[in-house]
Amino acid sequence: MAGSIDKAVGNPIYEDLVLTRFPENFDVREGTGANPNLIRWTNLKDYNMAEHVNALQDAVMAIQRALGERAQVPAKPTGSDGKPITDSNALLNIAKTSTVKDRIDAIETHDWYADFDKRYGGPTWQFNDTDAVNPTIQQHRHIGSAADPGMPEKIVLTQEVQGKLPKANIDLSNTSTGVTGKDILVEPTVSTKVSDALNDKIDEKTGGTIAKEATLTVLGKTNTRWTREFDYTDASTTGNTSVQDSNTLLNRAIESGTTAASDLMNTSLTGMHYGRYVAIVRLSAASLPSTGFIELSATNSNTNAIINKVTLTGSDFDGVNQYKTFYLIFNHDGATKLRVRKLSTTSSAKVRFDYAIVEPVHPAVFDR
Repeated sequence: MAGSIDKAVGNPIYEDLVLTRFPENFDVREGTGANPNLIRWTNLKDYNMAEHVNALQDAVMAIQRALGERAQVPAKPTGSDGKPITDSNALLNIAKTSTVKDRIDAIETHDWYADFDKRYGGPTWQFNDTDAVNPTIQQHRHIGSAADPGMPEKIVLTQEVQGKLPKANIDLSNTSTGVTGKDILVEPTVSTKVSDALNDKIDEKTGGTIAKEATLTVLGKTNTRWTREFDYTDASTTGNTSVQDSNTLLNRAIESGTTAASDLMNTSLTGMHYGRYVAIVRLSAASLPSTGFIELSATNSNTNAIINKVTLTGSDFDGVNQYKTFYLIFNHDGATKLRVRKLSTTSSAKVRFDYAIVEPVHPAVFDR
């Protein structure tokens, strides 16, 4: 700290610049904070002391230190291509052509609102100094529990999230972290996982074994190479109507019209073993004419030739609207159609179809 400092004012920030108060305080000419080295002087009257020049030097150096080096150069300057400028000559050229004012203007006139408004609440959001709380990042909250003071509250997925998560956002890989059938239950009331249920399933292509102690319950229809089952859902609705009927297994039946002829069922028996079969058909009638009004037949599906048929009259039934089971024996050679037909009648004779079963012939059919 060489040089004259008789009128030092002290500088707690820049301790080597004791002839200026800046940057802790301004250098003023009057009052308790006056700097005696920077008062106004008069030509031919006053003379300059070394402290006066030293004070100016200290003040200038204090300003330089406060502003820093290359204060006119923007922080992390970038070129027109958006890439950082690192070349020393290019940085020097910026320093030559820029001012601190340019840098301040860039900060103050930049559209920070357009850059950051989406963080705060959308493109129309504006800060309002009259509001007690503005939606800033610091004030961001969710409706979950505020267990961590000062942090955003937890998101409640059932109330604050909408839309479905796409597969791309789920780990479906065959790894320990991927979601597999071992992680998913079959249903809420059963602890069985999907993987266990599938491993216990009989394969549709290779088959499998049902254990001796297992009970196989089939409430639906079964179609095999030696049996067929048909109900009202397999019947024809052309000229017929599906009606409610508590006297059937499924509480519904297919009912014919009153006098017109119609096929209650006409279906092919494909994929069955060749051989002698019996069709078991359950029917009822609203009236019982003395002439034939129902025909059960097996025909060749290629030539339409009749293989065998049975014609039913009113006397074949036990009573009006009483269901009865009828039988038709036929030979199946791989091209057979089973037909249940209500024939044309002169008087009203509605017929209801419950079901039909086809199976290898059995002596019980002769009980008819």
